[in-house]
Amino acid sequence: MYPKTTLRLLLLEDNPVEKKLLQESLQSGPDISIDIYPASDPRTALQQIKRMPFDLALVSASLSHTLCLTFLQTIYNETDAPPVILMLESPDPDFLSQATAIGVQDYLIKYEVDNHNLLSMIQHVVERAQLTKNGFGSSSPVKEGHDTLTGLPEQALFLESLEEELQHAQRYSQLLGLMFINIENLDGLYNHFGEQAIDALLKTYAEQLQNVLRTNDITARYSDNEFACILSDLSHEQDVNIVIDKVLNTLTKPLQIDNRVISTHVQLGVALYPKDASDPSTLLQCAYSALIESRKTSDNHFEVYSAKSSKNELEQFKITAAVRYALSKKQLRLRFQPVLSLDNQKITYSSAQLYWDHPEFHEFSSKDFLFLAEMGGLIWPVAEWLILKACEQYQSWQQQGLSPAKIRIELPSSLFRKKDFPDMVQAILTETAMPAEALELTLPVSALIQEQKKAGMSIIQLDSMGIHVLLDNFGASRTSLEILKAYPIKGMVIDDKIIRKITVHTESRSLVKTIIAMCQALRLEITANGVETREQENLLRNWHCPSVQGTLYSRAVSPDAFPSLSFSPNQPPVNKVSQRPSKPVDKQQRVRECLEYINALPPMPNTTHQLFTLQNDPDLTVEQLTHVLQQDPAISSQIIRYANAPFFGNQGKIKTLEQAVMTALGLTGAIDMALGITILGNVHAKNKHAHTDIFSFWQHAIYAATLCQKIAEKNPQTQIVPGTAYLVGLLQNIGYLVLCENFPDEMQLIRKQQRYHPEKNLTDIEKQIIGISHDEIGYRLLTSWHLPEEITVAIYEHHNDAYIGKYASHANLVLIANRLLAPQHIGDETVSYLSPAMLQLLDITETKLSIIINDLLQHRDDLDAMSKHLAA
Repeated sequence: MYPKTTLRLLLLEDNPVEKKLLQESLQSGPDISIDIYPASDPRTALQQIKRMPFDLALVSASLSHTLCLTFLQTIYNETDAPPVILMLESPDPDFLSQATAIGVQDYLIKYEVDNHNLLSMIQHVVERAQLTKNGFGSSSPVKEGHDTLTGLPEQALFLESLEEELQHAQRYSQLLGLMFINIENLDGLYNHFGEQAIDALLKTYAEQLQNVLRTNDITARYSDNEFACILSDLSHEQDVNIVIDKVLNTLTKPLQIDNRVISTHVQLGVALYPKDASDPSTLLQCAYSALIESRKTSDNHFEVYSAKSSKNELEQFKITAAVRYALSKKQLRLRFQPVLSLDNQKITYSSAQLYWDHPEFHEFSSKDFLFLAEMGGLIWPVAEWLILKACEQYQSWQQQGLSPAKIRIELPSSLFRKKDFPDMVQAILTETAMPAEALELTLPVSALIQEQKKAGMSIIQLDSMGIHVLLDNFGASRTSLEILKAYPIKGMVIDDKIIRKITVHTESRSLVKTIIAMCQALRLEITANGVETREQENLLRNWHCPSVQGTLYSRAVSPDAFPSLSFSPNQPPVNKVSQRPSKPVDKQQRVRECLEYINALPPMPNTTHQLFTLQNDPDLTVEQLTHVLQQDPAISSQIIRYANAPFFGNQGKIKTLEQAVMTALGLTGAIDMALGITILGNVHAKNKHAHTDIFSFWQHAIYAATLCQKIAEKNPQTQIVPGTAYLVGLLQNIGYLVLCENFPDEMQLIRKQQRYHPEKNLTDIEKQIIGISHDEIGYRLLTSWHLPEEITVAIYEHHNDAYIGKYASHANLVLIANRLLAPQHIGDETVSYLSPAMLQLLDITETKLSIIINDLLQHRDDLDAMSKHLAA
């Protein structure tokens, strides 16, 4: 922990033989050098302590207990009293209790002493003393591993100390407490009072903590707005309540700094050893989960860990750690999607979106990461980063003479309920010299519905600064017209789920037309988000919608690529970034490059293999599934978000994986969704498919997978495990994603050929134009990932209605599912004919299939919602 140094040690031992043995045991070790000053009686020892400072006193308790306690009390009355280790003939609980109360740090039984354990204990006691002394107010230089502002140990050093203190507590059967202290809204205070005042506040808190806690307790600055304390050698579990009261009473008093009064709220989370945990990692999680529970209130509050709520909070601990990691490792990226004027195709706004480029899991989108940040209680620093970087990018474009569009940022509702949020935005505008009129913020309608007063105040303040505020997700829920009249809302963004339905649902069309007409009457800005097809665009143009945004025009691109985007009126959108130069290339060479691309794809994640193992386990439990899913925070967040979808009736209530599995998705739904994300995401998330309608792809996959599973469940004679049936249906077109990535122009031509020649088999068209089909690609890909043979063969043969091989039932199951979906215009089958041979192979009747497909179509909204969620 510290570099090698020489320690000055006082040895009080009246037995000359034992004194000699101890001196031999105290010979220098590899990491410690000791100068020994022996004394044979208490009077001599006291004289030496008064003459010079000692790092440690090793005191033999062969003296009478009364004399020993008097000596110890005298030592601790000295200003520079050294820490003390007692050497005992035998343990005496009453004597040790009195000695510990005076301040003794540790003890050893003489017959147990050897060179190793004696030197180890000395080093630990000295280091602990140095940690407690080197806090605020120390005139000595700040040592390595200590915070430069407060002088307290930093996180790494604190964690080392925690491990040592737990070993000590375990050896002597002592109680130990771990306490986290959160300073509420430090960023907001920083923006309001400035850096010097907040530094003074933190220094004062550090000093107060060291004054209010005992000398042998260790206090650290765990993070920017958190302190952590080790409360060692507690007499009773109830003692921790005394410590909590002292800390709350001290830290919650208003402070006067630079003639200004600063007050804040603090929240405490506490866990105990051995009651709650016996190892450092688990104890940390328990204490932090108690802190998360405490932070659910904005008042001064504390929580002592309770196993009852541990499952909820431990998951949040992991999420918080993941978000902290992304921030600290600078893995966040900013991209921009254009918002266009529908009349002239000019870019009017650049929609700033946040992405986390995770090194192991697939990429997190803006909504996913903001959702994680909200769950982990870190939405404030993440939003601050997002707004700051977006404003800096705007100014960078200005300096390059690029005349950038105004910035639009979509933010979660919780930010608008924080009273300091407008102050944070103002501070960023000042820092970046960003004009307020160039910034537009969108908040979900739910923010005004749930907490109208708080969110409304933020809107009024932001409007007074010159920032336009728009309502997002408009149309997804009932919204009172009074809200638009009560607050300075400048416009709204129509929810993308509604826009996607306008070509097929009459109600959606009527709703969008009404919203556009209302905005025109109220002179509000209006943007239709989620435009993906030319048909949707034409409808919006006929309804005089002024602005549009969606993948039809461009996906979100990097800041460097955004200025190159170009669009022309009444012409197909041109994304200069995603265009590929057309040059004649040997077809066979391109196929070889495509296969090389497959070989270069990352291996299937370990999570996927574990899910496969669980998927057909008849004894699968919720605990087993959640344990696997928690290994990948991306999957966890997707499943929790999906379980909060409106059609489940759980909007905002699902906080944990366990709740999602038990109350919304069920074991089967959760594991199927997780496999879809992890397998298909391993191809799609790493690459951008400029010519792929991702929603249609996922819609086909979800419908076919669900239909395959239902057929297998309703007809056990097929001897196909329902879980395997689901996966075959889900993965049948995975090769399609690879073809779209490597042959974008050819895939557009293939889609045209399908429209003109519906009688042709899709795989035949692909082979004719490209030289390889999506089922061949899928077979190669999934074989390289070692998927079960029944899945890979079925995917390769699922278009072949003449296949009668080993896994013919699996392949025909997919073909039947696709043909049942053909009348709904879902999937790549253009015919709905089911031959008697196919039905006979699966031992199923058309009547039974009709019942199954009708039952499936009654749940279209649910399946479309899942498809949309995965496509996002």
